[in-house]
Amino acid sequence: MATSTETIGRFTFSVDFREPTSESQARFDQRVETLATWLVAQWRKEQKEVDHGDHSQAG
Repeated sequence: MATSTETIGRFTFSVDFREPTSESQARFDQRVETLATWLVAQWRKEQKEVDHGDHSQAG
């Protein structure tokens, strides 16, 4: 598969794109679940603030 290389300042980063494995898919699924949980929590927090009329804290 393709390789992407980027230089940022004095650092050079290379990323190799490979077919997913069951282990990498499990890590990806966990990241998605964690991000979704965090996003829902943030949304609920903002809704609670809006419901209480505290518009300065939302957004």
